[in-house]
Amino acid sequence: MTAPAGTSRLSKSRFVAGCQCQKLLWLRVNEPGAPELQPDKVLQDRFDQGTFVGEIARTRFPGGTLIDLPHNDTRRIPATIAALESHASAIFEATFVEDGIFCAVDILLREGAGWTLIEVKSSNSLKDAHLPDAAIQLYVLRRAGVPVHRVELMHLNGAFRHPDVGDLFVREDVTSSVEGMQANIPALL
Repeated sequence: MTAPAGTSRLSKSRFVAGCQCQKLLWLRVNEPGAPELQPDKVLQDRFDQGTFVGEIARTRFPGGTLIDLPHNDTRRIPATIAALESHASAIFEATFVEDGIFCAVDILLREGAGWTLIEVKSSNSLKDAHLPDAAIQLYVLRRAGVPVHRVELMHLNGAFRHPDVGDLFVREDVTSSVEGMQANIPALL
């Protein structure tokens, strides 16, 4: 990992914003206080729901290590390296910076000699818009030398009914889709 978290110029969320709309990326970089970027109550509730869903998803992987530091804290990378070296079964919010690109991985699950990268979404289905998010993370982790063998999207199960009828989450393998995106990432960057 080449640069401390605070010195990155691009993050996975900025990359995804740029894939969706170049003006959105420009605003986030050049005018972060722009009124168009300020979440209203509904959007803030969706952000909060996403955070809550991510916290619940972590409970599916007991014994994992949480990198529980602010995103701009330079101690995130050494904490991630320590978790990788400690043979943690799962790492939550594992942080990497490669080539000035910052990403924090929702769940990095150790499987054999490699890892499964799991991106958690609060939606109830896989959407094409989720794939660039997972693709940039795979790109950064591979640049960091992390052997990722599988990429999954973990989302809410639309068929789940309370109380506890079925599994709350669905995990979908998106490895081939995000692998197919890897060749285009340098040009997008």
